[in-house]
Amino acid sequence: MARQPEVQYRLVKKVEPGETPTPKGQKRKILKDSLYSIYLQYCYHNNRVFWPVGQSIKGGDWNQDKQEVKNNTTTTGDGKHSLNELLHELKTLCKKTYNDSLKDGEPR
Repeated sequence: MARQPEVQYRLVKKVEPGETPTPKGQKRKILKDSLYSIYLQYCYHNNRVFWPVGQSIKGGDWNQDKQEVKNNTTTTGDGKHSLNELLHELKTLCKKTYNDSLKDGEPR
């Protein structure tokens, strides 16, 4: 039986000039003062999509367990939207798209 689809967010550290990036597959502890790009990871039927959200955050402002920003008043980079609302909407959109595609057969 196939695993249920799963949406998670990953933080990827922005590499400063002269800094060595973390080797692929190696995990590094999230540093509270470092800046990270937010990526959406969507896994379904042995497929994985890793998509940049286009937003950045300091490691100390991220709640890994809840997969959201600690401060609910944090906005997107343009200041127009709540960052947590954007993340929740993206997660909902992934699930809705998956469920809609089930109507047409196996999602790809």
